[in-house]
Amino acid sequence: MSPHTHSISRRHLAAGAAWTVPAIAVAAMAPNVSASLQPGLQGWVILTKTCRSGDAGRSMTIDVNGFGSYPSRGLWVYNTTSTTTIAAAKITFYFPSALQLSFSTATNHSPSWSSLAADSSAPAIQGMTAYSASYTGSFAFVPAGNGQPAYSYAVGQPHYQATASVPSSSNYCESDKLPVTARRTVTVDGQVITFSRSVNL
Repeated sequence: MSPHTHSISRRHLAAGAAWTVPAIAVAAMAPNVSASLQPGLQGWVILTKTCRSGDAGRSMTIDVNGFGSYPSRGLWVYNTTSTTTIAAAKITFYFPSALQLSFSTATNHSPSWSSLAADSSAPAIQGMTAYSASYTGSFAFVPAGNGQPAYSYAVGQPHYQATASVPSSSNYCESDKLPVTARRTVTVDGQVITFSRSVNL
């Protein structure tokens, strides 16, 4: 940051918004078992935006961090067995198209996750650009116990960052003014499960 640059805003979001169903998103760090009776992609990721201003105008850095361990961070599927087949895990984030983001991998990112890149094949949301990443790594099975159902967690975890210019006509740097939608998909024993959730960052 240059001497002429100062922080405008910083907003953290525990992304139950990104990975979980609403009942779990509003729960404490330990997921709500009763809300997870059918297999589905669950977990926590942190979305962070940081806006800065300087001689060249405003810039925004977006951080998408899924690094950590169950149940405070990571990615998992509840109600599995040791023989459950889990495949095609994918997460798609939608950001305003005006930001023109270009993501790169960051600290502790697992190569089991592909690049987070613009995805024209994703379902469209007007005024938003979709950025998708796929997981090709393994899932480790954990038997039920201590009040928790059996689950399988992704051994690899994602971490991405992007920086872009912020249009002067936008208010994206203000709290709760940057719309983000996350759509996640996983195939469990041949059944495709998809869930989407929108938040303001």
